[in-house]
Amino acid sequence: MGNDFCATPYDTGKPFFFFEDLESLEKKMKQHGVEEVELSYQGDDDKHLALFDHCGVTSCNLNDYLEYIDNLSYPSEIVALLYLLEDLGYTLEDAKGKLEDVCVYPGAASDYAYELIDDCYDLPKMMGDLANYFDYDSFTRDLKLGGDVCEVEFANETFTITNANCI
Repeated sequence: MGNDFCATPYDTGKPFFFFEDLESLEKKMKQHGVEEVELSYQGDDDKHLALFDHCGVTSCNLNDYLEYIDNLSYPSEIVALLYLLEDLGYTLEDAKGKLEDVCVYPGAASDYAYELIDDCYDLPKMMGDLANYFDYDSFTRDLKLGGDVCEVEFANETFTITNANCI
């Protein structure tokens, strides 16, 4: 990671500047004679692109944010955190406590539904030739409408939250 973060001073007469961590931020704030800044992410790391704005990052909590995000597994915990922050409206502190409650399937809800039925039920044995007529699309639609699953997009991939109504 390079100078991926940008600080824009509230004093409009001062220039914005790029930095990479809290130490370089504080150094540049002192160098420019700035007391308060607004932070933004300008890099191309999917984790930060998706989460930075939702986490309410300030100069006071930048170190905590960077340490926490860098220790999350990619993509499952990142997707779970994004779901809690963006879709359910949790704060970062509250989301940290709920992160383990979110189950992430790496694929579309239809793939999850097919795998669920295939793993849990022996349709040919239960239904005989009628198993060929099982409607996976309708089953997937019912899972979505019932709130059992929820699809989320992250880094141009689709993920399915498989216990969406239990969180």
